[in-house]
Order: sequence, then C-alpha cells, then structure tokens
Amino acid sequence: MANYSSKYAAISPNQKLRYWIIYTIMFCSLLFVIFQGGKLAYMIFIIVVILGAYILSGKWSGIKYVKGNRNLMNQKGVNIPGGSSIHVQLNFDFPGFWPIPYVIIRDQLVRKNGESSVYESTIIPDWKRKGELQYVIPSLKRGFYHFSNTTCSTEDIFGIIEHQGQIKMSLSFKVLPKIIELPRWQFIDDVLKGTQNSSMITLSSRGTSQINGVRDYVYGDRISRIHWNATARTGALKSKDFERESLPRMMIILDCDQGVYDDSKHFETAVSVAASFLKYGIKHQQMAQGYISFGSNPAYFEPAQGQAHFENILNHLIEVEPEGNYSLLEMMKKHKRFFSEGTLCLLISPRKNNDIIQTLNWIKHSDMNSCYVCVTDPFYSESSIPWFKTIQSKGFYSLEIKHLEDLPSKIGGET
Repeated sequence: MANYSSKYAAISPNQKLRYWIIYTIMFCSLLFVIFQGGKLAYMIFIIVVILGAYILSGKWSGIKYVKGNRNLMNQKGVNIPGGSSIHVQLNFDFPGFWPIPYVIIRDQLVRKNGESSVYESTIIPDWKRKGELQYVIPSLKRGFYHFSNTTCSTEDIFGIIEHQGQIKMSLSFKVLPKIIELPRWQFIDDVLKGTQNSSMITLSSRGTSQINGVRDYVYGDRISRIHWNATARTGALKSKDFERESLPRMMIILDCDQGVYDDSKHFETAVSVAASFLKYGIKHQQMAQGYISFGSNPAYFEPAQGQAHFENILNHLIEVEPEGNYSLLEMMKKHKRFFSEGTLCLLISPRKNNDIIQTLNWIKHSDMNSCYVCVTDPFYSESSIPWFKTIQSKGFYSLEIKHLEDLPSKIGGET
C-alpha cells in the first residue's frame, strides 16, 4: 500500500487530472448503458473502454525499466581541452512488448559549480525496441562535469498520458583550461644561462664543491670562480660551473581579484596563460614550479617537479574562479613565508596601477626576480604604451597579452 501511495504521489497534478477525466468518462459511459441502453450506448461504452484500456495500459510499455549506456565518441579519456566540443552517444533498450511510438530523451549535464544544461531530443525505437541518440555539446568551458540521470518519456498516440522512466548512466569528465604550446621562452633561457640576471641561479640554487663544467664568465662572478686554464686556452674569460643542490624556482602568481577583470572571458585568458607557462616548465624540466592565488581561500603549491605535481596545479586551475577584493601588495606581504630568495615570480594580472609597481618593487627588495604578464582586455580602448614604458623604465620585465594566441610570439618563441 505504501509503495502504491509513493508512486501515486510521484505523478504530476496535471497527469492526475487526466487520469481522473478518463475514469470519469468510462464511468459516465457505463451509466449511459445502465440507464439508457440500446445499441448506441453499448457502442459508446465499448469504444470508450477500448480507448481507455489502451491509454491506461501505457504504463506497461517498459519505459520505467529502460536500460542504456553512454559514450563520448570523439574523446579517448576524461581530460578534454578547453573550448572543445564533445559528441555524446546514448544507446537505449526498452524491455516489454507494448508498442512505443516515440521516446523523448532529456539528458542533463551538470557543472561542479551548480550550472546545468538539459539536452532534449526524440527517438523512435526499432522493431527490437532499441534506440540510439547522438548530440553535440559545443564549446565547453573549463570545469568538472558529470551527467545526471537521463529521463525517458513517452505518450500514447493521442498525447493524453505521459509515462516516464529514468536511467543512471554515470560519466564524469573534466575540461582543462585552454593551453597553447610555447616552443621557447627567451627570457627564461637568458636567466638560466646567466646572460639576463644571474641572481636567480645563485640565490635559489646553492652550489656544491663538485665542478660540473665550464661556462662563459658573467659579470659579477667572483675571481675564485674563474677557470684560468680554460681562459688561457680559449682567450676568453671562463667560470667554473658547480653542481647545484636544487633547481631554480618559479612561482606562478595568478591574480584572482574579481574587481580587476571585465568579464569571465578576460579571466579565462589569465587562467590559460598560467596553464600554458605551467606546461612549458614541465615540458622543458628547467626549474621547480610552484603556484599561488589569493582570494577567500588562497591556494598554494610548493615549487616542485613531476607529472603528479603538474596535475595537482592543473586540477586547481580547472575550477579556480575570481573572488574577493584585495590589494595585491598586501596579499604578497601576508603570504611572504611562501616565497624564498632567488625565486622567479611570474605575476599574471590585468592591473595597471600603482599596486603593481609597489608589488614588483617588493619582489625586487626581497631578493627575488619578477616577470609581469599583463592580461589586457582585447576591447580595451586606451593605449597601454605609456604604462609599459613606465614599467620598463623601472627595470622590470613585462609582457602584454590580449589574446592567448599571441603568447608564443610575445615571449620570444617561434610562431
């Protein structure tokens, strides 16, 4: 009895009303036979009973016990590049024998932040009571996704009563930030070779007494580091290159202040820039990379190497959102314990104000190096040339990125 009550409560009010109308018509036709009689009354009663039986018997169509499976046709794994389109294929099997004229499929895709999209289509089962549905989800933005229960519904040929069934075909996947390949980063090559600034290497990597080779002399090297034999052979100053106890470190700093971005696409560009630099460092294995972002819940990843470390940061970048309203300099000072001497601070921010200049000065006075990547809205009308002249006049390395596709050429790579 309890099971019947729960099923009855699950029926929508509109469906309940239609059931009661059918029962009322059948009851009235019966009264017409009893009190009026005659061939007309019997004919009406028989037609009403047959039609009513057909309509009510739809609940035995097997739609409630539907079975199926789901496949992503154009994807080999659950990691999907940002901006991609996915082709979804659904296969259904409807048990039973009662005819099903058509089935309405409603498939729901849910993003981790609560956003959802419903994709609706209609299929006609074949004579084996099987059906297939294919549809495309275009231009997915980064995030964690999963498919909710799929609803299958059908109606009789008159469209009076709807019968539903749900099937759970669990499938989760994640859409990565859009990442662009960086073949070369001229600035970091110069830094690591010592031609740009040797402080990053000398401060972040303590040398051992084991000589690793000979390199070109860099202005500022101590006299004790000069390799006199190699200098005499080549006629140019050469310095001893010692093995280091640790790799140079780079800290990616992503500005997540919601007030400095014009829209969601503007922030997506900043996230993609951070992910592209992260992949470049992993690919070339030149340094230990870390990551930090500020907001209501600051995220910090200590500089390290390895694929597992890369995936941990990437998983954070998949779901990071702009939040909070803060001064960048104050947040850097507050989290000073996360930074160490000699670290290269890759600052990704759209800010063009005194807060950036003060932050870059603080990084310099903390014996660290900086690289300021300004992510500018492509529709920003004012010229950025005066601002970057001010930055460069103070001796800071900076880049302006309007479109992600411009990043390889901006950093000195090959296009």
